[in-house]
Amino acid sequence: MYCQHLSGVGHFVRSREIVRALSKRHSVWFVTGGLEVPGPQLNSSVRRVRLAGIRRSKAGLEPLSETRDLKDTFKHRKTALTTLFSKVRPDVLVIEHFPFSKWILEKEILSVIELARISNLHTRILCSVRDYPMGHEARIDSERYQTEVVTQLNAKFDALLVHSDPNCVKIETLLPWLSEVSIPIYHTGYVSEKLSLLGAHRNRDDGVEGPRHVLVSCGGLQEELRLANLCVSAWLELLERRKTDGRKMVIFAGLSTEHKKFRQLTRRAQNGAFEIRPFTDRFLSWMPTADLSISQGGYNTTMNLLETRTRSILAPNPAMSDQVYRARMMEVKRLASIIDATKICSTSLADRIRVQLAQPLPDHQLDLEGAHNTCAIIEQVQQTSEK
Repeated sequence: MYCQHLSGVGHFVRSREIVRALSKRHSVWFVTGGLEVPGPQLNSSVRRVRLAGIRRSKAGLEPLSETRDLKDTFKHRKTALTTLFSKVRPDVLVIEHFPFSKWILEKEILSVIELARISNLHTRILCSVRDYPMGHEARIDSERYQTEVVTQLNAKFDALLVHSDPNCVKIETLLPWLSEVSIPIYHTGYVSEKLSLLGAHRNRDDGVEGPRHVLVSCGGLQEELRLANLCVSAWLELLERRKTDGRKMVIFAGLSTEHKKFRQLTRRAQNGAFEIRPFTDRFLSWMPTADLSISQGGYNTTMNLLETRTRSILAPNPAMSDQVYRARMMEVKRLASIIDATKICSTSLADRIRVQLAQPLPDHQLDLEGAHNTCAIIEQVQQTSEK
């Protein structure tokens, strides 16, 4: 499985859960090349292939290493990939999100597909995407985007895996132009991390032990602390009103803990009503004792909400192509409340927090077994190709 995360960590976390499921029945090579993301350990049988790291900045792509320029980084990546496919003849190659995004890596990804085909003519090439797969490329030129996605899928891939519940989000309805795609499209259900991996429990009621809290998460992006600061202001107002009912506000500040804005945040939240923490690989385990979650509504955080049936306020980042769509879906299904973090004032957010805390726990019947289902679908695609 090839997965390159450039900004946030959503693609990586989802891919990791799919790899976890696949490794129970198959030999798996997990090819990555971004910032290292902590998380529950994979099966020891999984072969990790860590390419020379890259990430997206305002100026474009840049290497993670300070001793290697971008050209040299891609040279090392090419060598590593060539070496890999000289030793491994995959039955299936899963590519995360291209051609729906990652166009900036088109040359490398098409080379990976070619190397896989050369190593094994019968390799099945599968595209793996989230529920709302449109990349930022779609905003630049929608007509070209549609043409490019359809052309690449038909020419280079054997199937499309969509990690959503079709009873909730069906990609053919979302993107009608995919009717031009000739390869099969499979909806796998949502890929959700499982509490059992962390030794935590799903049950949530008034009898859950442990201090209750409101959980704020800033996601996996760098420097995304606007929401955290807004939440601190709202919580300080509720403290003045004596309306926190003894709860703490626990804030996970993403990957921004070395940034000046993070230090400013910690100074604002020094009293005992707050707890500021860095990015954690056990975020899901905090959900069962959270009375409310406030987040941007990225794929994996939303799956955590659904997995634990936690009340939530979503503040989608409009710069992320999927979050607004997903937040609207959650609100329509009465699973969350939406705010615009760029417009709402702290007083209004404080009022919204009180309203959401009074709501019953959300209930749903969405399919959260996407990792397991993906494994079964991949096996089906491979078996069909052998006939």
